Amino acid sequence: MLIEILKDNSCERLIEEINKCGYTVNQIASYSHLGVKEVKKLVDGEIQDMDFLMLVNICKALKINPFSFFKEDLRLVDFLNSIY
Repeated sequence: MLIEILKDNSCERLIEEINKCGYTVNQIASYSHLGVKEVKKLVDGEIQDMDFLMLVNICKALKINPFSFFKEDLRLVDFLNSIY
């Protein structure tokens, strides 16, 4: 599961990045090719259902590096196991 390999403050940081970008939830959904409901869940702090592609798409829309959210001591095998 993706949440297990993210840094402890990832939820708060993602919400902070979403809030400071100046985009509306609808704009983020459009730019990230996600549904409005999915983006709204993330803004509300519900990241337990977020998968790797959702994180990448949100980060691409916000112009931030998705890998900055991952634990620094993450092993490749753990990363691969969590995204499948």
